Amino acid sequence: VLGAIYALERELEGHALVDFAFSAADVVAEGNRLVSGGEAAVPTTREGLARVEGLLKQVAGGQLPTKQFISIPSEGGPAAAHPDQEWLRISIRARSAGSKKFKLLADWIRGDLSERHLKPLGLTAIPTGTSVVFGESADAIVQGQIESFLFAILAITAVMIVVLRSVRLGLLSAIPNLAPIACLLGTMGYLDIAFNSFSSMVGSIALGIAVDDTIHILVGFRRASEKLPLEEAVRETLAREGTALFSTSAVLFCGFGVLTLGTFGPTREFGLLTA
Repeated sequence: VLGAIYALERELEGHALVDFAFSAADVVAEGNRLVSGGEAAVPTTREGLARVEGLLKQVAGGQLPTKQFISIPSEGGPAAAHPDQEWLRISIRARSAGSKKFKLLADWIRGDLSERHLKPLGLTAIPTGTSVVFGESADAIVQGQIESFLFAILAITAVMIVVLRSVRLGLLSAIPNLAPIACLLGTMGYLDIAFNSFSSMVGSIALGIAVDDTIHILVGFRRASEKLPLEEAVRETLAREGTALFSTSAVLFCGFGVLTLGTFGPTREFGLLTA
């Protein structure tokens, strides 16, 4: 088992995100190097492992330093998280990356890596830790934002149909509501800005601002078209509502634009995209 864990760790360290991996297997391999005078490697015999165990106890004052990495059933008791199972912890230091890359790393550990090194021994690997948990949480938040945004689009379109008392105008109102979202996603792709829990909120904010503007324009147009020809109604609407929309949009642009002066990356991107 220790040999399989040691081999798994060395393959892990070849991954682009992983700086190094460490477990009880590394302690044993280093102890074996001191005993044998050769290279660091897990002993292949019980006798070799017993010699390493004796050295480790001697160095650590009678206690095995590997115990902090291993949880065994006899020590866990009924109050332990896994009283009937034995666990060995592998600590990995990984570089900062997005949740998508961490998910790919966790899937690789859980899948191909475990298949090669652990499954033949009846063992399984469960990736966990703050990076994995935060990555999964971020993905869940983003997925929730997407679902709520799609629901909001449908609900707003239905409300617009009722408010304008016209199915045609209500459906047409969806176009200016969705146009800012299309520009937003295009800008994110062009500037290579990641879709995360910060940037996913911008779509909802942009939708709220766009809907407000759409209502002002369409209600103003409907009112003007009742007493004026079509082209004059358009001009009248833009003259009355356009000035107000331009001024409020300019204020919002400057307000959110201030965030781009910050030093925290996600906040700066949030201000840029919202502006």
